[in-house]
Amino acid sequence: TPKPSSAASDVYKRQLQRLVALKRLLPHNEAQDGFPLTSLREAAALRKLRGHANVVTFLDVAVGAKRDAVFLVLEYAEHGDLGSLLDDPKLRRPGQTRLFNDAQTKALARMLLNALRHCHDRFVAHRDVKVANLLYTARGQLKICDFGLARVIAPRSSDDAAAPGDPGAVRALTMNVVTLWYRAPELLLHARRYDHAIDAWAAGCVVAEVLRDGRPLLDGKTEDDQFAKVVLGLGAAYAAGRPRVEGRARVQAG
Repeated sequence: TPKPSSAASDVYKRQLQRLVALKRLLPHNEAQDGFPLTSLREAAALRKLRGHANVVTFLDVAVGAKRDAVFLVLEYAEHGDLGSLLDDPKLRRPGQTRLFNDAQTKALARMLLNALRHCHDRFVAHRDVKVANLLYTARGQLKICDFGLARVIAPRSSDDAAAPGDPGAVRALTMNVVTLWYRAPELLLHARRYDHAIDAWAAGCVVAEVLRDGRPLLDGKTEDDQFAKVVLGLGAAYAAGRPRVEGRARVQAG
């Protein structure tokens, strides 16, 4: 049974010796060899992050006879993603106003932050934290998944000097990461140098969304609208105080 996912891949479940999820990797096109860089980065990140209870477990790579039959074999989460759960009104009992109570939300927040600490300790920035990329198992475990936008970013010093081996020292990072509603102010201001703090911002938006029973905290329509909601909700001083916001392209342009 297909499970909705990104356009670049499809996720299927197969009953082998255990129930697993197969994430299909699609080549660029018939005229080119190889796979998209996002697919290769995802596989590399999953291998690097194996062994944590709150990161989806990468088991293997399965290859079929056809060119496009290449799959990442991942552990299967029985309840799907957190976004789908929050969107399903049938999961709430009569009179229940929220799917997750305060104690459950606190547990989800702790699992999410533990997962991000595991990633960041290994210099991996997820760069697309949102409810749709958080799986929920039958045992009540939250697991972060979909590392297609993940990037290794080494910590930078206070004077913005690159640490040895930091890929950001070679070229600027893309600013087109993180779904709009979860995007940190520095990304909305077109920062090309940023760090793992963008994941922490997105995690805060996720926790707020769970507390609000699936209603996004900041649901802007455009980048300008999203930034306006940040300023209205948290204040201009807070937004301007985010890491390395001053001097960004959109700030300099006024």
